[in-house]
Amino acid sequence: MEEQGFYDHDQYYAENMTRMLMVTDVQDIIKRHQAQIITSLKDPDIRLYLLYGMCDVTNAKDIVEELLQYLSTAEFAMREELSLKAAILAEKFAPDLS
Repeated sequence: MEEQGFYDHDQYYAENMTRMLMVTDVQDIIKRHQAQIITSLKDPDIRLYLLYGMCDVTNAKDIVEELLQYLSTAEFAMREELSLKAAILAEKFAPDLS
């Protein structure tokens, strides 16, 4: 993370959030506060990792909709990752339509 005097705080938080989301109890706590997380997080990178990590069958539709809505206003550099994560979640949690 630290390279030639440069420390990437966003990367640090994203990695730690990903680790936290691997703990089931933490996932449940975060999901209980989903609405506040969606509206209050200002950093789009952290918000993206957190929403992606807390997504499951119970909230996938809301999270994918939120990611797609954010896509129109997201910074250009972020749109590719945002699109990819929304597509992965939509496919992963899609209802069986066969």
